[in-house]
Amino acid sequence: MYDRRHETKRAGFYFQKVRHYLSDDRIHHDESCGNQYDLRILMMINFTAEFYANQGDYRTSNRLIDAGVQLCSEQHVTYYLPCLKFLATQNAIVLHRPTNEIQSLMSETLAFAKINRNQVIEVKLAALKRRLEQPHPQQTTKIIYPSLKIH
Repeated sequence: MYDRRHETKRAGFYFQKVRHYLSDDRIHHDESCGNQYDLRILMMINFTAEFYANQGDYRTSNRLIDAGVQLCSEQHVTYYLPCLKFLATQNAIVLHRPTNEIQSLMSETLAFAKINRNQVIEVKLAALKRRLEQPHPQQTTKIIYPSLKIH
């Protein structure tokens, strides 16, 4: 909520606490908690990765994305993969990663969005592709991240 209100200092404090919680060794999959626990952790990872990307800390954002994708893979959860892959795509663009890497991330994003019937991500990806295909006389390195709403 702080991030959406542009209260960066408070949001930073909050997301630092969340990141510390996520990196705590006590966080392990607990069969007794079921899938709901994994979804809560993935939600925290998603929003925290988005926050750090918005702050320009792509290293932390990418580490969180990787952790989220790994958790999705281990627990056979695909719900957050479109959002995580879309954010990874945006980060790769800002970091000027090779074109084939960006195209691969876009393909993965689209595939997971279609599997999960996530039309929001499909539309965002299409818009991102259109922006990339347009010639820009002044290329900017900052992408404004729209809030990834979780439905």
